[in-house]
Amino acid sequence: DATALVTLRMAVAAIAGSVTLVEIGTDFLRAVVLGLLGGWVVAEVASVVRRRVSDPVLDTTLSLVVPYSAYLAAEKVHGSGVLAVVVAGLILGHRSPEIQSAASRVTERTIWRTITFLLESVVFVLIGLQLRELLMAANASEDSNATIAGFVLAVVLTVVVSRIVWVYPATYLPRLLPGVRRAEPDPPSWRHVALVSWAGMRGVVTLAAAFSLDPQTPHREVILVTAFGVVAGTLLVQGTSLPAVVRLLGVRGPDQAQDALQQALVMQRAVEAGRDRLDEVAGNAPPDIVVSLKAWGERLAHSVWERLGRSRPDQETPAQAFRRLRVEMLQAERTVVVDVHRSGKVAAEVLDGVMERLDQEEALLSSFTSGTASSDSDVLAPLMTDACGHLRDEPIVAVPASDTDECQDCVAIGIHDWVALRMCLRCGHVACCDSSPNRHAEAHFHATSHPVMRSVELGEAWRWCYVDSTLG
Repeated sequence: DATALVTLRMAVAAIAGSVTLVEIGTDFLRAVVLGLLGGWVVAEVASVVRRRVSDPVLDTTLSLVVPYSAYLAAEKVHGSGVLAVVVAGLILGHRSPEIQSAASRVTERTIWRTITFLLESVVFVLIGLQLRELLMAANASEDSNATIAGFVLAVVLTVVVSRIVWVYPATYLPRLLPGVRRAEPDPPSWRHVALVSWAGMRGVVTLAAAFSLDPQTPHREVILVTAFGVVAGTLLVQGTSLPAVVRLLGVRGPDQAQDALQQALVMQRAVEAGRDRLDEVAGNAPPDIVVSLKAWGERLAHSVWERLGRSRPDQETPAQAFRRLRVEMLQAERTVVVDVHRSGKVAAEVLDGVMERLDQEEALLSSFTSGTASSDSDVLAPLMTDACGHLRDEPIVAVPASDTDECQDCVAIGIHDWVALRMCLRCGHVACCDSSPNRHAEAHFHATSHPVMRSVELGEAWRWCYVDSTLG
């Protein structure tokens, strides 16, 4: 989009005066270089400021100022303001975990999501309100309706075909370079490339770009009607036919269970890193505080693992039970705060602080899992994982047809409260997972030193090494 808008500006400049191809190329290069440079400079300055700002309100305000600053700075030196905004946003977004507090990121994410929704909606509404006048103006122009309709159809076809013509070479020609082939040994499937080439719907940027043309631009009303035609044509034809194209090509969508497994692995590694850091800095901290912090980290990790399939889908997982019970407690606590507020015995500012704490905790609880991620095929380990030696030595073993529907250790002591089941690849012992209250799978590892367990849940074939804490 940014490149297209820069190109549009060059085209408008070419229409406005007598310029040569060399001049257009020079202007384009200057706009790109100065735009990139301007965005980088603004991002560097904003990064320095953000490191010193801890208030989420001020930090979010800064995020609203940065795009305008980048745009105006680049335009001042005849660079591309659009590219400057894109570059500044990419740099600041990449650095946000290092230069922003968690509260600032959460606040900024919520506000920008709202702003994006409002801007896109308002642009479509404002442009739609002008559609009738545009059609009347186009009808009154020197071009006949048949000519305009033919022009719109020609542009729509050009947009669709040019994307197809571009996507295939852009995907496969770079693979002629040895470095690209080494980085990505497997070429993209032609089915995926075909799907990408067809998914070329146009939207708000196309309309906004057309409306940015000077009112004195020749045939402006025809251009605007054409922009509407491109947006409507691609949305109605390509957009509505996309599900059928997906089915025709046999392309599978994102696997929820695969994503949940990768998320669980990342969360597990993060929690383990946090636990190791806690052991380093705990010092003389009260033991109950240390235990509570470790339990909180485990609860976070388990809540993600529990998104995967489990033996009894109708059974409430520990994370779900924790969330449900804590929400009930928060509702009772909030009722008391409201009653105190109505009594007028405590200042409103004090109660606002209490209510904010309760709201923050409930918002945090909403990030806990709800539901189960399903899959149409066996879920294996994420591609990001490098198998350890134990995983290489213990290949995936088929799950027996029987004796894998219950935790053998839980049944032996007369309980049935497991969440999910795991099977030892060395001896075939089936035990409950770490999210279960008794954690018999881990106990089996400590008792036997058998390093690798695999999931025996329906649709799951991933393994876990207890020695190296590695998924495979």
